[in-house]
Amino acid sequence: MLSRKLCLFIMLLILAAVPANLLAQSEGGETFQAIDWKKLAEQLPDELAGLKAGDVDGGSMSMSDPTNPGQTFSYSTVERTYTSDDEENPKKVTVRILDSGLNQMLQAPFMLAMEFDGPDGSMKTVELAGQKARQIIEKEDGKIESVQYLILVVQRFMVFVEGGDNASLELVGKVTEELPFDGLAGLVK
Repeated sequence: MLSRKLCLFIMLLILAAVPANLLAQSEGGETFQAIDWKKLAEQLPDELAGLKAGDVDGGSMSMSDPTNPGQTFSYSTVERTYTSDDEENPKKVTVRILDSGLNQMLQAPFMLAMEFDGPDGSMKTVELAGQKARQIIEKEDGKIESVQYLILVVQRFMVFVEGGDNASLELVGKVTEELPFDGLAGLVK
């Protein structure tokens, strides 16, 4: 899928462009244990914008921190795809939540305030449901092919919302607005 290729390219560009000192942990080199993926999964509703939820996938991981020798960092991620029952015009929206454990390296795609606009698509900053978001649109022959939103919640959770299979800009925006951002914020004590 072209959108994943574009995202991969952008992430590689970001990692190549961001100086190593910006990839360090929060002040003082603190690391935080990521919230268990099963707790994150509880934040994914059974229905969004009239779309029914599929199965939840996810996991938690910890590893050596390449920017802070002798330290480890952890992260958790969950994913759920929401689909319509319309057989003639099926719609699909995937929601992914990543708990970065406040690791700035994992937050780099959001932190780089890059914007662009061209015939093949755009990336710009917008506001949805009171949250600052990056909107990524891919086009082919002037027609929107895919829509993605990237939202950073309480400086820790990265929420990705990706539309596919006939999901309009409006539908992906509506799904994003219905996400339980307050519930995510409540997971941080």
